[in-house]
Amino acid sequence: MTKKERLDFVTDRIGKKRIILRTRTEVLMEQLLEQPFMKEDLIIINRGASPAYLDGYLSYKSLDALKLFIQESSLIHEEDIHLSLNIGLSDLYPL
Repeated sequence: MTKKERLDFVTDRIGKKRIILRTRTEVLMEQLLEQPFMKEDLIIINRGASPAYLDGYLSYKSLDALKLFIQESSLIHEEDIHLSLNIGLSDLYPL
């Protein structure tokens, strides 16, 4: 990785939290990804399909919008989704 690539990598992630999002179904994951706050702001690092899994970065504002969307949605139940948050220097700088 060049110095510019490392700088771009970090700059894109400043002010964002690392998230791990798991859903019971791929359909539910797609519904979440279709939300405007996810489309505009999410940086995906890794994504899997079985079970539906997403590893990425999301801004604090979009994270709050995601939490509110999950709480207010009548279609999403607590057991259908799992969201983990992590932030630290190891998340910003590639090793």
